[in-house]
Parts: sequence; structure tokens; C-alpha cells
Amino acid sequence: FGKVSDKLGDYEQALDSYHKSLDMYKRLAGNAESEEYAYVLSNIAHTYDNMGQYEKALECNMSSLSVYERLHKRRDHVDTATILNNVGLAYQNMRELEKALDFYLQSFEMKKRICRDEGKSLANQDLAMALTNLGAVCNFMGNFPTALDYARQALDMNKAIYDGANHIDVANSYNSL
Repeated sequence: FGKVSDKLGDYEQALDSYHKSLDMYKRLAGNAESEEYAYVLSNIAHTYDNMGQYEKALECNMSSLSVYERLHKRRDHVDTATILNNVGLAYQNMRELEKALDFYLQSFEMKKRICRDEGKSLANQDLAMALTNLGAVCNFMGNFPTALDYARQALDMNKAIYDGANHIDVANSYNSL
């Protein structure tokens, strides 16, 4: 109900649903934090981001990150990498670009390690999106050569993923150049 309400722009209803979900997950886990709990925190952060309340989005993302790090004992995990990216986005929206860059880099490096550890291709949508985010924040920082380098890497990766076909991610990469 929270996600649908968020998509419909009914943010107060989304937040209400998410908070009910948080309470229930906590009760079900005997007051312990769980992956579901961390996931709902990230959904709340997304809603606050949509509302333009970036500080609250950051706070929820940081709480979610703490839970994931505890649950995964600070080992690389896709959920942690995703939240690192979301923290970067919150900082970017708050115009704290150095911090955004740091979290985007942490997310990108973790995603690469996960792919290597799992024997997956380094040409995948998650890494291409991470490169796009790195390029965007470097662009905002005025570091155009680095932004262009990241954008080219994202374009090359997206072209490889989609075999050069027409695809929205390829078009977005061209737009980033």
C-alpha cells in the first residue's frame, strides 16, 4: 500500500503505511531489526526524497544502511550497495557533492566486488547506473573531464548490455554525454 500511495503522490498515506509496516516487522522479529525493516526504511527515504525532504531521506537511508551493515556483518551485499547509492543521491539532492561522490564510489566499488565474487559480468545495469550517477555528480561539481569519462563508460556498458540496440538506458547514456 505504501509503494502504490507513493507512486500516486499520496505521500502522507505512503508514510503512514510504511510506519505501520515498520512497527509490524519489529514486533514479528521480537524487537530485532530485519532485512524487511531496513527495506521499509529505504522506502520511507524514497518517499521523503519525492517530497523534497532530503534531510529526512538521508536520515532514513543512514538508518537503513546501519541495519544492513549489522545484519551482513559489514560484508559486501547488494542491499548495502543499493543503500550506499541512495545515501549518495540524498547528499547530491542536498548539494553536498563531495559526500555524494564518496557514497556513489563506495556503492560502485562494492557492486564490482559483488559481481567478481559471484562470477557475474561487470557489464550490467547496476554498474552502468552507478557510472551514470558518478558522472552526474562530477558534472555538478564542475569536473567535466571525469564526468565525461564516467558517462562514456556507462554508454559503452549499456551498449554492451543491450547489444547496441535501441534501449532507454542507451539513450540516457547518450543524453549524459
